[in-house]
Amino acid sequence: MSTTDNKFPFPEGPLATQPPEYVRRRTECPLGEVTTPSGDTAMLAVRHEDVEAIMRDPRFTRDLSAPGSPSLFPGDSLSADRSFLVNMDGPDHLRLRRIVAAAFTPKRAEQWRPEIRAIVDELLDPIEQAGPPADLINAVSKGDVDVAIAWGPLAGYFAHASKVPLQISRVHPDEEPPFPFVFDMSMGVARSNTALRDELNRVIAENQPAIDAILRDYSVPTIEPAKVASR
Repeated sequence: MSTTDNKFPFPEGPLATQPPEYVRRRTECPLGEVTTPSGDTAMLAVRHEDVEAIMRDPRFTRDLSAPGSPSLFPGDSLSADRSFLVNMDGPDHLRLRRIVAAAFTPKRAEQWRPEIRAIVDELLDPIEQAGPPADLINAVSKGDVDVAIAWGPLAGYFAHASKVPLQISRVHPDEEPPFPFVFDMSMGVARSNTALRDELNRVIAENQPAIDAILRDYSVPTIEPAKVASR
């Protein structure tokens, strides 16, 4: 197994399918070492029966204050906060859980539904009436909301056109969702049509300066593209 295979979280499979490394580990290495983004080393169980056994065994703990406890992400985050409920175990966890449990029963949550729906409708109705695609950016510029997460090209264009100075920052989820939200813009052709693929790559390369100029003119934020081998 290579060092790359140990880096967790594992890369997704094609079209956001299950990471191939999970499939391999379930057969060849159901309990093995991984290196988290924080640089810590941890043991990863990938089979249901093993995970269930670990969760039920009192010899294991989720308490991050325990000696040698690994962190998932570097820096400050809820996943590394030792005072956060899910990062505790034993009496401390039980004490806090009892305090908050009553607020999260199905009956209590249902009681909050009308108020939550009213708040959401109040905030979203004006944005919907304004019409896409500038609605989110305009909501930020007018102070209706403090921050908005939008697709990069639209965010850059409408933020640049805003009369109120807005700051654009690239964001990336701490944990990858089931479907990717960070990806390169690409053109796709049939795998068998290598001639068309090569011709498109040639045309793009020859016109790259003009393409970059258009992106700058429309304030589209760009990053260095990932290097992907031709297949």
